[in-house]
Amino acid sequence: MIARERNSSILLLLILSCCLASPQAEPQAQVSITHTPDAAPALSDRAKKQLQDKLETAAMTDLQIIDVDGAPLDINGPKATSIKIEGNYDPPPERAPIINDYVMKLRFRLINRTEQRVTGVGLEFTNTQENNTFFVYPNPVEIEPGKSKKFEIAFMTVTGDPTYLSVQLVGARFGDGNTWGGFPFRRPRRSGTPPASTAAPVAPQVDNKPRVLNSAQPRYTEEARRNHVLGAVDLRLLVGTDGAVKQVRVTKALPDGLTEQAIRAAYELRFEPARKNGEPVEYWMPVIVEFNLK
Repeated sequence: MIARERNSSILLLLILSCCLASPQAEPQAQVSITHTPDAAPALSDRAKKQLQDKLETAAMTDLQIIDVDGAPLDINGPKATSIKIEGNYDPPPERAPIINDYVMKLRFRLINRTEQRVTGVGLEFTNTQENNTFFVYPNPVEIEPGKSKKFEIAFMTVTGDPTYLSVQLVGARFGDGNTWGGFPFRRPRRSGTPPASTAAPVAPQVDNKPRVLNSAQPRYTEEARRNHVLGAVDLRLLVGTDGAVKQVRVTKALPDGLTEQAIRAAYELRFEPARKNGEPVEYWMPVIVEFNLK
């Protein structure tokens, strides 16, 4: 974990790295979290099965394609079917609200425009309404020159209505080992000013800002592993006068339960509290939690 100052505010970077041992291997989590309060999944296996069945008959929406100059592959016909998680799928009152409030199924085709065999690709998905961005790296892949291949993500939980999703190619790997764009992964973008509904109060002027005393690492969920998701979760933490995290607000979310894992990791952190005139004071601070494959 790296603690640093940026624009007069402390920025903590929690990095969860997963190892891709070989092009044929699934990424393996290298870290674990020591304590997971409220660790029960937001959706039970039964609820997931019911939602999957409903996805089969849900309306299909075309996703917007962002063209990239010089891209070696074309994205063809990206479509999503989606359902809002509500009603019987809402968590009980004692549980936090579901952050990923939609489930969706994605289908698209990649067309190899080059004279080389493609062995890996990277896709960026952005919800223009929620200002959320995440990356999908469905690797390994095998697309021969001039050929195409169909891809499908059968089940993914996301934040915001998937009808506002756009997709673009951001990386590719070729059979000779050369790469194009952001590969093995593109560094997640930093979000700008959070929306007014999620922005934390302005931090007060203090003599000493909070100083982190321990480390915490989120768990890379099986759903995110299966869908090859990576990206960054942006949080705002309220650090209390005792150095404990009192509140967590999400300003940028990721699919497949990664946001919930980032929140749980944030609550694991302990700080030397901020001080003003020698006395401890509460302090809001930004935190970025990155989930990467490498």
